[in-house]
Amino acid sequence: MILLYRLLSCMIPSSPIPSSSGGCWFKPFLLAIVSLFFLTTSSCILSRQPKSKIIARINDSLITTDDLIEELQRFHLERMRPGQESLAAAARLDLRSFVDELIDRKLFIQEARRMGLDRDRGFLAALADEQERICLELLRQDKIVKPSGPLSQQDVDNYFRAAGHSPRRLSDLSRAELQKIRRKKEEELSRAYIQELKKRAKIDIFTSRIADLMSLKDSNLPVARVNGEDIRGRELFAEIGSGAGEAAAAGRGGEEKAQDLAALQVEQGLCRLIEHGLLRQEAYRLGYADRKEVKKHMQRYEEDILFSRFYQKLITPKVQVKSEEIERYFRENASSLRTKLMVCLDEITTLDPNSAWEIYRELRQGADFAFLASQQEAKLLASAAQAGADAGRSCGGRWIAVQDMQPELQSLVLDLKEGEISAPVRLGDQYFIFRVREKRGGEQIPLEQVRSQIEQKIAAAHARLVAKELARRLRAVSKVAVDERSLKQLTF
Repeated sequence: MILLYRLLSCMIPSSPIPSSSGGCWFKPFLLAIVSLFFLTTSSCILSRQPKSKIIARINDSLITTDDLIEELQRFHLERMRPGQESLAAAARLDLRSFVDELIDRKLFIQEARRMGLDRDRGFLAALADEQERICLELLRQDKIVKPSGPLSQQDVDNYFRAAGHSPRRLSDLSRAELQKIRRKKEEELSRAYIQELKKRAKIDIFTSRIADLMSLKDSNLPVARVNGEDIRGRELFAEIGSGAGEAAAAGRGGEEKAQDLAALQVEQGLCRLIEHGLLRQEAYRLGYADRKEVKKHMQRYEEDILFSRFYQKLITPKVQVKSEEIERYFRENASSLRTKLMVCLDEITTLDPNSAWEIYRELRQGADFAFLASQQEAKLLASAAQAGADAGRSCGGRWIAVQDMQPELQSLVLDLKEGEISAPVRLGDQYFIFRVREKRGGEQIPLEQVRSQIEQKIAAAHARLVAKELARRLRAVSKVAVDERSLKQLTF
């Protein structure tokens, strides 16, 4: 009776919109959503033609100018270093070689389909999961995020009053505090939205089938039904994990306590599955899966999985790395296989080159670095205050990784010993004098600590060679044509 009461009570929303894995259903899309957002909002590095032109034909597949633009954008997102604001670096690629890579990719995907990899059960399940994930995120955006709107002072007041604290001003809150208030607001909207879905839904729970938790492990019998869609025993068992069943069977912590724990976990797990089912049904009912951007993303996702599975099946098994290759790589690249070199730097900053050299001469004659640094900093602050500008960086013992420095500074710092002072160096419109207070790191890393990374790097190089040879053989039996003229007409 207690279990029945709990299961029925779960039909009243008590948690934000969940996922079948137990976490919040509105987790970010990671690269998938970032890619969709980027492709639809970023400006292109290429001048779009009035009509997309065909760049290449690969049997029955095409590569158009729009495809090429998207691939260059993906290259920027996935491979270029963080911090680059434009696609200029991608534009400097050898475009013809880049197109050849796309052609090889198309050939591999076509071969994967010919081999039937697109009919594999795991492949189809991965597609279904990805489509569901996207549809749920779009549903969350439309029903939770957009209606919540920007935070207001009233939202802040409600949050602190509910927590038993005095309200604070919106403008005084930190970013972390604002995020916490927003999450709370969205959780409340989630509960309300799920409650509305439950009011309209027909939900049946078959409590007699979940009395013996361990019997659910391989059961295909439904334990609940949501608008005619079954939730099976094995799904519930997978949702709550085997720990609850084992604890109940072993009577850990006392038989009665273990049974209560198992019942609670069943209740919570079943509630999550019911709510997840309602949300999934609503997302598909609203037609998110039929949206153009979703279909486009799913087509790209399908090709990505096929390419990956083909690579793993036909290319990866042919790659072998010998111990002598690893050892040779280690010897040849020993200088780069070191711990991160950190330096603690003091600095003096000035806007005038004459002042910089005068300070440098005083330092060479034994003047105190810290005194001159603080003196110069005070001058900069006063000058900046009069001009209404920023004084720039201040002095004082900052630990910096040498590899993160500007290239012109790296060699300078590496040449300085601890306690040594650099000659003035110009960076932007300022002049700097550096003193190396201390150095740490830079030691040789033992081979055994980097063996796996070296092996992966060598394996990746071997895999590229295997893939190149396989692509050559596929091209020999395929119809591949590149419109060189259209390719050359593309402008940056």
